Amino acid sequence: MPIEIKSGQTLNPDYFRGLQRWMALAGDRAREPTLVFGGESATRHQGIRVLPWGRVSEVFDPCAPAIG
Repeated sequence: MPIEIKSGQTLNPDYFRGLQRWMALAGDRAREPTLVFGGESATRHQGIRVLPWGRVSEVFDPCAPAIG
C-alpha cells in the first residue's frame, strides 16, 4: 500500500509522479496508492486517492467512506 506525503497545500502534478511510477511497476498487483497533502479537500486523481493531512487516519481505516 503505497503512501506518499507532501507538505504543500496546493496539489502539484509532480506530487503524483512517484505513485504513478509505482502503479506502472506493480501492474495487476497494485493496491490503491494514497497521497496525503497539506490541503483541505479529498479527491481522486488518475487512480490515486488524495487525502488532506487531517484525514490521514482513513488510510488505515477499512470503514472510512469512499472518495470519489
